[in-house]
Amino acid sequence: MYNKIYLINKTVLYISTNDAWGGSEELWLRSALNFETKGYNVYAITRYQSHNLNRLSKDTFIYKNYYQLSRKERLLRKFRLKKDFGNPLCNYIKKIQPHLVIISQGSNMSSLEVMDFCYNAGLKFVTITQLVTESHFSVFNNENLEKFRFLYSSALLNFFVSQQNLELNNCMLGIDLKNALTTYNPCRVYGANAVDYPSSDIYNIALVSRINFFHKGHDLLLKALQAEKWKKRNVRFNIYGDGPNHFLIKDIINNSGFTNVSLQGYSEDMRTVWQNNHLLCMPSRFEGQALALIEAMYFGRAAVVTNVGGIKELVRNEINGFIAETASAESIDKALEKAWEKRNMWESMGIISRKMILKKYKIPAEIALNNHLLSLINKPD
Repeated sequence: MYNKIYLINKTVLYISTNDAWGGSEELWLRSALNFETKGYNVYAITRYQSHNLNRLSKDTFIYKNYYQLSRKERLLRKFRLKKDFGNPLCNYIKKIQPHLVIISQGSNMSSLEVMDFCYNAGLKFVTITQLVTESHFSVFNNENLEKFRFLYSSALLNFFVSQQNLELNNCMLGIDLKNALTTYNPCRVYGANAVDYPSSDIYNIALVSRINFFHKGHDLLLKALQAEKWKKRNVRFNIYGDGPNHFLIKDIINNSGFTNVSLQGYSEDMRTVWQNNHLLCMPSRFEGQALALIEAMYFGRAAVVTNVGGIKELVRNEINGFIAETASAESIDKALEKAWEKRNMWESMGIISRKMILKKYKIPAEIALNNHLLSLINKPD
């Protein structure tokens, strides 16, 4: 009885600084749900609304990003008369008085203001960074570098979803963070069995992601597939997902005369996706550690991937996948060509993929993360 009362009196606050629900939100939400089952008081603050947030027992506090503000509010923001992370949000956090704040950020530059607030309010906080990419180097400039260094160093822990992302973040800061660890992203199909390899005479290759060209590289794949050889082969490319470039990709497919590239829409049923597809293609320009790759491996599929983020921590070239060394149409074409030459090995490579991911995922990702967080929550002030 004592332990139960002790747990209920502990409060955990999650703050997501992403603008929309996506795969990068899965880790913090699953972590929050796990704490709820243990009797903790769990609160969440996000910039977006999503039906996924209904899984939490308490209502989520929604605060607006810049593009959701009225013209008047934008002018106030422009002249620094009102900050994004300001009242009544700050009052809400002070009222909760959390024992630990978990800041989930889509990129390593997204939460400077939130970290600053937590530090000045005397709140214990950790960060979870889902993406670090070279394209953000310009953000870490002479004006704010010291502040980034100080706040990252002030966190109890900073989690990154791949070793490559952690090392790149250290490079951007110009320091070696002693309070940084890697954690892994959740597998939404954890515990599921592998699916049988399709018996279709046509080879089906799936791209499963948010349709965002700049991030996920759909345009690079479509450029590679313009080569006549891909139009003549018994192969079909199935694109799953939705996103800001949905209309654009639809127009490109229609106007370019692709007959073996089709949009399959958004699906949460990954088992069915992999019952119908032989191989994953992930032509991303940058990644942390993609859930689509983790799930494909879990169901027993090999992958063609670009060498970004933590890819080489999961994929070994020509062992359980094929790696394009750069995020370019030319490099993706070469990797696809190598895969095509070895298409009779896709099934056996997929079996290796599943063995590798099962070895890595000995416990669910949220449990692995929460094992670290528990010691911080109960740490004396």
